[in-house]
Amino acid sequence: TGMVRHRWSGQGCHERTIPCPEEVSTKRTSGGRATPANSFHFAYEYDPGGNRTRKIESLTGCNRIETNYTYDISPPIDPQNPVDYLSKANRLMRTQTSETCHHFEDFDSSATCAQNPADTLVEESWYYYVNDNDYDQGNVSRVVTRTVVEGGTDQYSATRLSYASNGRAVTFVSGETWHYANDDHQTTPGSYSLTYAREFRYDGPRQRYLNAELDLDDLMLPTPVATHVSPVWSTYDGDTIYSDSTHWASGDSRSYQPGMGTYTWSGGVPDTASAQYYHTNMIGTTRMMTDVNGADVAHAAYTAFGEQRGGSPRRYGYAGAPLF
Repeated sequence: TGMVRHRWSGQGCHERTIPCPEEVSTKRTSGGRATPANSFHFAYEYDPGGNRTRKIESLTGCNRIETNYTYDISPPIDPQNPVDYLSKANRLMRTQTSETCHHFEDFDSSATCAQNPADTLVEESWYYYVNDNDYDQGNVSRVVTRTVVEGGTDQYSATRLSYASNGRAVTFVSGETWHYANDDHQTTPGSYSLTYAREFRYDGPRQRYLNAELDLDDLMLPTPVATHVSPVWSTYDGDTIYSDSTHWASGDSRSYQPGMGTYTWSGGVPDTASAQYYHTNMIGTTRMMTDVNGADVAHAAYTAFGEQRGGSPRRYGYAGAPLF
């Protein structure tokens, strides 16, 4: 509630060679009612090809977080020359996130900020793509992120993805963390850790019937074994998912009904007292869940672009998309 999306018309905006950023302002909600206090502000900037080049989150006073995006196209760009935008579909190659003491006057005109604030790098990520010139669909194979630790050792993490033979569906995803012992990028012994792994199976172009977390200890064996932990089995009516369920070794299970809710089974009998119900907005985004007594048990808040800004992830998230 209270979502506002409009063009930013701050001083000097039209003097830039790029379009003016769009501002997204969202208000906090309390008991389902919007309050006057703003919880966050976003601004976005794009190049003439429609690629997002910068995202700015204004916090309190002069504080803000800024993310810059780098693509596989080289500026300067001629907006009249479409050839400039044919380089591998403008793939995202790198992002850099920094904290700074600066503000847009539209966000907080009462704040007094430094004239030349220094940016502090917080995080940066690199994107790598499937290297197959015969079947290149622009699929990301790995995302590596460096998190800057002030006065300590920077932490690295990565997400790896594998795809089906048609190149359209992710069949495996995993996460890993480590840190380097020196500037030569030699991994510190004992610092590497596999943090998660998931397998996905499909029985049609868009029908994912299995989504299973994998046992990490079994994956680290000399001969890795893909042992499923709490797999989610999905059932479809054509291309539309209408039910999925999670099963545990104990024999108990939990069923998810899109647009309705979730409940557990025990000994083959549904436990109606455990039922929780989805409450969505007009586009199907889960905003709240309630129990059988109508009490609020979970909630979530998203920006207009689908970035979650509050609450915990639910089975169905922005616009009703399955999250796991």
